[in-house]
Amino acid sequence: MTPTRPISIAYLGPAGTYTEAATLAYADQLTASFGCRCDPQPQQTIAQAFQAVTRGQTDLAIVPVENSIQGSVTVTLDLMWQLTDLTIRQAIILPIEHALIATVPSLDHIRTVYSHPQALAQCQNWIAAHIPHAQTRSTDSTADAPTDPPNRSPSRRAIASPRAARLYKRPTWLSH
Repeated sequence: MTPTRPISIAYLGPAGTYTEAATLAYADQLTASFGCRCDPQPQQTIAQAFQAVTRGQTDLAIVPVENSIQGSVTVTLDLMWQLTDLTIRQAIILPIEHALIATVPSLDHIRTVYSHPQALAQCQNWIAAHIPHAQTRSTDSTADAPTDPPNRSPSRRAIASPRAARLYKRPTWLSH
């Protein structure tokens, strides 16, 4: 039986985040398996994604739980312990590919790299090896990094998903 209304899914947004990629993959799975439509709804924080479900604003939430380099996403785990009326339905394993979004002629021109703390931590060895002179600065989301006004300066670059680079029409220096 196909639901008459779309299944609403809260996720840690904005568009271009890895959580959005997991949400779109899950929505495709629901559509293929059950023929239902999905309505992804970006949230600014993991807490807001959970709150959207507990308040009945969305049917479910997709949030990051852990990654292979930095381990557990503690805010997610803390909230899962606190919100005992929520149920884990499924784990989604998503390969992560970061892109260095830049318009510089060489890596020597990069002075500052912006991204979410998880992405910066995941890329810290690469940054240390290839652009050790660059400072790192945190943003709320990997998808925020290429859109923030400071990143429009040629010496300031972002680490985000290749999808975020395409969505926000930013050039990719390299991806890995």
